[in-house]
Amino acid sequence: MAILVNPEQPLRERLDETMNNAFTREATALAQDNFNAGREAYTSKKKDWQAIKDYAAAIRAHTLDHLDDYLATFIDHATANGSQVHLAKTDQEARDIVLGIIEAVGGKSVVKSKSMMSEEVGINPALQAAGIEVTETDLGEWILELDDWDTPSHILAPAMHKDRYRIHELFTEYGYTGTTDIPEMTRFARESLRKKFLAADVGMTGCNFAIASTGSTCIMTNEGNGRMVTSLPSTQIVLMGMERIVPNMSDLDAMMQVLPQSVLGLTTSSYLSFTHGPRRADEIDGPDQVHIIIIDNGRSDILGSPFHDMLRCIRCGTCQNVCPVYRHITGHGYGSIYEGPMGIVLTPLLAGKDQTGHLPYLSTLCGECTANCPVEIPLHELILKHRESLHDRAQLTPEAAIFKGAGLALGSSLTYKAMLAFGRPLMRGLALVQGSGDHLDGRNVLPVLSNWTKGRNLPLLAKPFHQVTARQLKGDGSRD
Repeated sequence: MAILVNPEQPLRERLDETMNNAFTREATALAQDNFNAGREAYTSKKKDWQAIKDYAAAIRAHTLDHLDDYLATFIDHATANGSQVHLAKTDQEARDIVLGIIEAVGGKSVVKSKSMMSEEVGINPALQAAGIEVTETDLGEWILELDDWDTPSHILAPAMHKDRYRIHELFTEYGYTGTTDIPEMTRFARESLRKKFLAADVGMTGCNFAIASTGSTCIMTNEGNGRMVTSLPSTQIVLMGMERIVPNMSDLDAMMQVLPQSVLGLTTSSYLSFTHGPRRADEIDGPDQVHIIIIDNGRSDILGSPFHDMLRCIRCGTCQNVCPVYRHITGHGYGSIYEGPMGIVLTPLLAGKDQTGHLPYLSTLCGECTANCPVEIPLHELILKHRESLHDRAQLTPEAAIFKGAGLALGSSLTYKAMLAFGRPLMRGLALVQGSGDHLDGRNVLPVLSNWTKGRNLPLLAKPFHQVTARQLKGDGSRD
């Protein structure tokens, strides 16, 4: 499944790698702080921010409740505009359709922009296997491409885990001869990618939103590459998740009032680019063919399910920016192209729970993701639903057996008092042997707690409350 990154790597090994990468953790924390500061500066001055969120959420909920009608309307209008619309039930069908289109036009090179969907369905490996040159043109994605197709670490800042010196190394391998000066490296990237734009046969983008009433698709970017991809190649392919649709332009305006603002506190993105179909006779640029591939890939199974609200997601990345777990394990810790709380919910739904059962536990359930989601998805509640589902199908493990035994023991006053009577002196003796003072190092003597105690002290059992109060009532104020 393309949505998963190195699924064979054990969770603990992956988390050890990410949590021991000091640079990536510092870069992640800095990015979160900057994103959050921008959002809070905007929303604190926007007195009707909650009302705007309510309206955006209502639009997304209404659209999903009538998705079949809006999809049919969109297809009719897109076809009338001259676009060719394709339906892909699975990721394999999506790849086959893309390859069929490129083969039909004799395409040899593809430039891409703004498409998490292409990551989800594995477009790049399929193109490479077919001998087609593919180039990512978003600067961050291009940097990852040069680094042996590394995977994104944030939905909006995919290469934030690389510093300028690593980027300089990658550019040097590509032919760059300049310094580590960022503007100089940026000029090199611009010049290099311009050649790719001019030579490409096919341009490929994702779709932030499709507008049912006009048959148009749009992408929001902060780089000019999106417009180059949609206007220079003779064939354009749009990869569209079936839920990424709004009824009309007025509803798109509502989405534009929450998407860039929720991420960075920007009034709008630098570019909002529309595709209305192939180039008309009186237009000087644009593609000769536009193909829109509407992709299901598990979404129809989510519709009407307990996770229905997850399809409201507009891929803004806000939940990543406020998540304390994401801050520590960074994007690569999740093992999915969708990171953070939204990825925790969405990935098991798309990729199945056999390989993703760990994801719902990479959350504190603090609710910050829900509180800040611009379309009001109850993310922490959906994460809890995943946990409940996993618990219902779980086998009895040694850890589960230990906690089950603890529950039985603590449920009886006799066994509880016996545990205190033997446990307190035993823990004190172990602490004395360890020389750890008023706490116990559980990494060696309590292996089931080793992960929890790795960064915490395990305090010694205190004297039971009823014994302390009984002594105080007798006038004995001594301490133990």
